[in-house]
Amino acid sequence: MSEDGYAGSRKVLERGGSLTVGIPKAIVDRYGIEKGDDVFWSDREGADRPMFIPPGRAELDPAGAGVA
Repeated sequence: MSEDGYAGSRKVLERGGSLTVGIPKAIVDRYGIEKGDDVFWSDREGADRPMFIPPGRAELDPAGAGVA
């Protein structure tokens, strides 16, 4: 992953009646994500976009938004 970060897209797939999205290898490597880890997504009303919260970083800031 470059110093500028990562940007990309993934297709949403259906498996076993659930929708899934793969996590890009660059993100997996950067945050040390492993099979079985809990990965959190935060989305608040009025937010511009959802927030990805890697494993072990699910602390909340005072406004209730996840800290990545």
